[in-house]
Amino acid sequence: MDQQTNALAALVLTTPKKQNEASNSVQPPGTKPQQVGKDSDDVIYANHFPCSFARDLTFYQYDVIVEEYHEKQQKYINISSREKRHQFVSDLLLVKAIHPTAVCWYDEGSCIYSTTNFKDKLPIIYEKEQQGYQRRLTIKSLSAISSTNDLDQSSIRIIETLIKQVLKEQFKAIGSVFYRWDEEPAQDGPYDLITGFKQAICLTESGPMLNVDITITRFYPHLDLLTFIWERFLQNKSPFHGLLSDRQYDQIGNRLKDVEVTTIQSDHQNKYVLTGHFSNDLPGKTFIEEQTHLLDYYKHLGFELRYPKLYCLKAYSLGKPQNLVDLPIELCCLREWQQVKEDESMKPIPAPPVSLVTQCANFTKVQRMLNLKHYCDSLLKSVNTKLSGENKQVAQLQTPVKTMFIGADVQHTKNNYSSELPSIAAVVASMNSECTLTNQRVSRQWPRKGKQSEEAILLLKEMVEELLIAFKDSNEGALPEHVVFYRDGVDDGQFERVQNDEVMALRKAFQTIYPTNSSSPLLTFIVVKKRHHTRLFRVVAPTDIANVESGVVVNSSIVNSNTNYLNFFLSSHKPGLGTNKIGNYVVLVNEIQYSLSELEELTYSLCHTDQRIDSRLSESIPSVLHLADAAASKARQLFDNRTRPSNATRAEILRVHEDMQDTPNMF
Repeated sequence: MDQQTNALAALVLTTPKKQNEASNSVQPPGTKPQQVGKDSDDVIYANHFPCSFARDLTFYQYDVIVEEYHEKQQKYINISSREKRHQFVSDLLLVKAIHPTAVCWYDEGSCIYSTTNFKDKLPIIYEKEQQGYQRRLTIKSLSAISSTNDLDQSSIRIIETLIKQVLKEQFKAIGSVFYRWDEEPAQDGPYDLITGFKQAICLTESGPMLNVDITITRFYPHLDLLTFIWERFLQNKSPFHGLLSDRQYDQIGNRLKDVEVTTIQSDHQNKYVLTGHFSNDLPGKTFIEEQTHLLDYYKHLGFELRYPKLYCLKAYSLGKPQNLVDLPIELCCLREWQQVKEDESMKPIPAPPVSLVTQCANFTKVQRMLNLKHYCDSLLKSVNTKLSGENKQVAQLQTPVKTMFIGADVQHTKNNYSSELPSIAAVVASMNSECTLTNQRVSRQWPRKGKQSEEAILLLKEMVEELLIAFKDSNEGALPEHVVFYRDGVDDGQFERVQNDEVMALRKAFQTIYPTNSSSPLLTFIVVKKRHHTRLFRVVAPTDIANVESGVVVNSSIVNSNTNYLNFFLSSHKPGLGTNKIGNYVVLVNEIQYSLSELEELTYSLCHTDQRIDSRLSESIPSVLHLADAAASKARQLFDNRTRPSNATRAEILRVHEDMQDTPNMF
């Protein structure tokens, strides 16, 4: 990133140091409104900072393709690696290869932005050999123009891309999080804890805001693998003596499954993924060729193994899981900046082939008698829920109007550059108006050929039709009069698509299931955004802050500036640790004609309906949506994450045993 681009980033965005106050209409639903802000000493703070932009800056967006020449196929093919695309285009921008005077920046995907209009020079094609490969950048066309004089989501996205590219020169960027290169990590068991930050620009009622949030992430330490195993994981103080017990091998295998390593013999250039398994024989008896065992092989490479009585790790090259190799532990190093994955070693017996409800129990939790009652209570609640039992009801949800509450989410496969791996879509619906009984459908869907995973739920109509029939069977033939739909994972720029596709899919499902002589149900459709960085807190002392209470609502000041949609933040639970993560709710359709306060109270009540948790506890989002998240995650474990089928199928509903189809089987 050159000095000219850095200067532009500084010019575009300026922020004062004052923190924003959520200054209007903050109240717990279902209680008397609690006025805060200008006319009260009760102030709630948000991590939003007012910002301003230089005037009269025009941004030009160009569509680009970044390709690499493949000798076997005798043609250029799109580069799937974001890192390779970024490096190639950055090198071109640095030497002003695209334009001698223009300031340009790249989004690492399919767009380049500039403050210069060079439409008359298009298409621009630039070829260069890099790392032994012939690569090509093609700037095809001018696709959009925006300006700081008329800020919208498009111009904000362009500005955020510019700022991100500048920050990447100063920080380590992983996804949307930035970490200091020189930060000394804290230790958390065998892992390192590193503090990073996220940021976003929000268009709010109070004007543009820079939203900054802090996050702490667990990483594997950048250590030799043997040092990590012996000193960090097994916590030994004495020097390693060259042997491990069978029990230690089992512990290590479980912990290292899917961990990425580099190897000394490749000068840490080659990356491998560990399977969690070990070789059947020691290196002296493991042959890679008919006459060569691993001891001789590595000795020939100049690496005489110091610990020949250590079994090797089974691993495969990144992206080639079918090609297994044996790696000596002592020659492996943990890949730098590798986040710790969640442990998914505890898996239930698969629901698809057998009609069997399962419940895992961890008896180490009840070794202390103080925990026994609480643990057994939670265990029985979970079992009762899976057997379609009720553990609690929320009085505010009792109504004579038949109402179905639905939560829907899509979870994508990470790094799906080939577009061959599926996403999982889950839809969870209540089977009564009190939202105490639920049913679900999950589907597997593939993106279009050559495209990245898409957020749309392709089989929404079909899944909702089945859930409406299940509701009818559970309610003596009655269908819901109202449907309240909570949709997760939708960005501001996708609202129009959701209304055109998913809202229409719901209406078609209603037309299919409801008799022609009856009216369709009234629909309220709410987008739930929980991947934002907004945090609310109170200042309780000059150097101390606290979470806001459960039930606090913010429906002005920092909410989205789009007046076409009702919009509010809701703090619906009290976290045990850390800063409360709040839901942001945007109402796209409101045929039921709920008032804003009614929507807030309804949503707050729905955060208390999860039958698996204590009646005094709540969740950060409505329970049907939380269950949809859980169903999508569980479905990925229970069903094979298979590649795209050979036929033209883009989506399919995943079926469990017919005896379990209409029970809570995915939680």
